[in-house]
Amino acid sequence: AGCESLLLCAISHPLQSNHPQSNLKTAMSMLLIVTGASRGLGQAVATAFVRNEASVGVPLQSVRALLLARTVDGMLETEKQMRAAAKEAQVNLDVSIHVIDLTLTSELDESLNGIFECVSPVAHFDWKILVNNAGTLGHLGPSVEMNSLPELQQCVDTSITSSIWISSRFCRRFARPNNPEPNSRHPPPVSSASSNSDNDVAMNGTTANHHHHQHHQHHPQQHCTVVNMTSLCAINPFKTMAVYSATRAAREMFHLVLSQEEADRSNARVLNYAPGACQTDMNTQLRQAPRLDKVTQDFFQRSFDEKTLIQPADTSRRLVQFVLQDTFESGKHYDYWDLVSESMENI
Repeated sequence: AGCESLLLCAISHPLQSNHPQSNLKTAMSMLLIVTGASRGLGQAVATAFVRNEASVGVPLQSVRALLLARTVDGMLETEKQMRAAAKEAQVNLDVSIHVIDLTLTSELDESLNGIFECVSPVAHFDWKILVNNAGTLGHLGPSVEMNSLPELQQCVDTSITSSIWISSRFCRRFARPNNPEPNSRHPPPVSSASSNSDNDVAMNGTTANHHHHQHHQHHPQQHCTVVNMTSLCAINPFKTMAVYSATRAAREMFHLVLSQEEADRSNARVLNYAPGACQTDMNTQLRQAPRLDKVTQDFFQRSFDEKTLIQPADTSRRLVQFVLQDTFESGKHYDYWDLVSESMENI
């Protein structure tokens, strides 16, 4: 019953391209799972992956997308935007939307079982991508003023517990083992085609020593990527944002360790990506929070007034290109501004 309540909406609508298959300029198939996909950054990232704009020599033919969030209406809007992008890019798109409340951790495993059942067979996908985006700000104000333990627990369950569990389950289900056992439940897939969160609240600025990329050698026809949407708050302290900073730091460290473990076990690679201060609903919450640190709040207000907040579509475009280039150092923290600076250096 619990699983049925969470998977209240699991709608799949394949979209066939208007162009004959033989005329498509694309070749790669992708599985895309996005949490927090009903608005803001999650919506923009989901759309960017099917827009097929990344000039990295990785042609895209089809996308099987699983959208996860709490609200149906928001995901339907995301699906609408994805379909428009897919039609323009001549990409075949199949979308299913799944209503799930990540605070209900007692039902999470059963819900994921149902969601992952929608994807079969796994071997048909050349690239499997999880965008672990869902999260909340939590208490905004001095730490000693927190007065609701249940609210704190909900924040932790959404931003840490569920995030950790989803990434773990994703790698277990979709990553290709380096040396699978003969009777492995998930043998290495055979590809049929060849190929080569809700918002980040990070301040403008770059993090250090992120410009030396390390290329990862793996099976040329199989890719598996976990993207953890993180924040500058995960590595730098911001007063009156202790809960958000703590949750982002915890999930970033988990994904760093996961990257090292999977390097030995499978083809899964992990990207900790801070999208920068974006113009989303979460940014509005920060500007309106009555107990937020004045310096921090002034930054967000000034960025809003001067129209210097990053557009979700812009940071999502950078993210998609970075993922598909597949030259990042697995597990490392990368910031939107790092990628912008590096792009300028290469001009």
